[in-house]
Amino acid sequence: MGFETFKPLTGEEKEKTKSRIISDANLIEGGAEIRDDGSIEVTKNQIKDAKQEMESEQGHYLEQASVNGIDFSVGWDNGYRDYTIYFPQIEIGEKAYEQNVPDQVIRISENREKAKKVFDFIKQEAQQEGDVYKLYKKAENFIHNLWEDDEE
Repeated sequence: MGFETFKPLTGEEKEKTKSRIISDANLIEGGAEIRDDGSIEVTKNQIKDAKQEMESEQGHYLEQASVNGIDFSVGWDNGYRDYTIYFPQIEIGEKAYEQNVPDQVIRISENREKAKKVFDFIKQEAQQEGDVYKLYKKAENFIHNLWEDDEE
């Protein structure tokens, strides 16, 4: 298998990548383990602590789940100043490129209720869909429809 050529990252994409790397490093420093497949397995205490910290200090919603083998979280992203959904098991590379999945993160909205709707939707969809790339696309479509509702 040869190397794939991808287009250079934009400034915003570089910042997202940097933020994700720092976030992953902080998780590992806090006790998370790197799985054989390269994904990160956080401890229950890290999830609980992060949720309490986010809700108490900033008042932001944070929820994480692992359903049908797919890990995902919805929470506030200080870089975007919006809620995002994060799929840590998405590997950016050939498979993601072929599936038209550009990132592990999708920007949702600054609205807490919309973030909760996205989390609940993906939690339900993940029970039937075991492919993280397909789940990402479902999340992307659902979020797009939420934005369209705002425009009406």
